Amino acid sequence: MVNEYCTCGAKLPEDARFCHKCGKPQREEPEIEALAQETVVTASLAPPAVDLPVPPTVTTIGFRNPMAVRASLVASALATLAGLLPLPGPFHSLWQLLTITAAGFASVYFYQRRTGAYLSVRGGLQIGWMTGLFCFVVTIVMLTLLLALIAGLGESGLKKLTAESGRPEIADAFMSMMSNPAMLIFALAGAFFLMTVLASAGGALGSKVLEKE
Repeated sequence: MVNEYCTCGAKLPEDARFCHKCGKPQREEPEIEALAQETVVTASLAPPAVDLPVPPTVTTIGFRNPMAVRASLVASALATLAGLLPLPGPFHSLWQLLTITAAGFASVYFYQRRTGAYLSVRGGLQIGWMTGLFCFVVTIVMLTLLLALIAGLGESGLKKLTAESGRPEIADAFMSMMSNPAMLIFALAGAFFLMTVLASAGGALGSKVLEKE
C-alpha cells in the first residue's frame, strides 16, 4: 500500500514509487534488489584483468638524460682513441671523419643496449649531436695540451718531434694556424660543424638500422 503523504510532507500520486519532491522510495522493490545482488556476484566471478606488456616508448634525449650523456661520452672517447691511429696524411683525415660518424652510431647502440628504449630518428640525431659535441670538446682539450707542449718545446722542438713521428707537416700547419687567429677561429668553427653533423648523421643511421633488429 502506498502512503498518501511522504515523510517530507509532499502529497503523493497514486502508485507512486518515489517522492517527486525528495526522491525517497515509497515501497520496497524486491526485483531491483535481486538484480543488484546478481550484478555484484557476476562482477566478483569475472576473471581478473590481465596487464598487457607496454611497448617501449620514445624517450627524451638531452643533457638531462644521464644515460644519453654516458653513451655519448663513451662513444666520443672511443672515437678519439681510434682517431689517433697513425695513418698516411689523406687516409688519416678520412679515417677521423669515419670514426666521428661511427661514434654517433655507437652512441645509439650503447643507449639502446643499456636502457632498452627505442630511439626515433630525431632521438638518434640528438644523441649523435651530443656525441659530436663531446668529440669537439676532446679536440679542444688536446689542442690546449699541444699548446702547452709547444710552450715547453718551442717551434724547433715541435718540428723535431713531428719529424720523428713521420708527420712533419703537422708542425708547419699548426704554426701557420697559430700565427693567424682568424684562421684558428675559422678552423675551430669548421671542426665543430663537421663533427656535430657527421655524428648526428651516424646517430640517425643507427636509429634506423637498430630499429630493424
